[in-house]
Amino acid sequence: MTQACGSTKKISATFVVRRFPLRSIAEWTGCATGLTGAGVLALNASFSGWGFALFLVSNFFMLIYGLQIRSKGLILLQLGFTVTSITGLINWLRPF
Repeated sequence: MTQACGSTKKISATFVVRRFPLRSIAEWTGCATGLTGAGVLALNASFSGWGFALFLVSNFFMLIYGLQIRSKGLILLQLGFTVTSITGLINWLRPF
């Protein structure tokens, strides 16, 4: 379909959802926060414990993604990683 110059084309909400599905957003947000968390933790600096908080955010988004694609292995993995992320946060925040 061709359009005349100067005409405006509406972008429907359906187009946006199809172009950028929630599944993709959850997958890539989980990936980005997980990699950032690993990098922060690897720095072994005073603020490195924030890596566990980023892991926790990653676990949430990857769990959503796993539920959306119905991947039992990914769901179980993220539940296990959630436990380790919470444990890491507790150990980092606990005063010695």
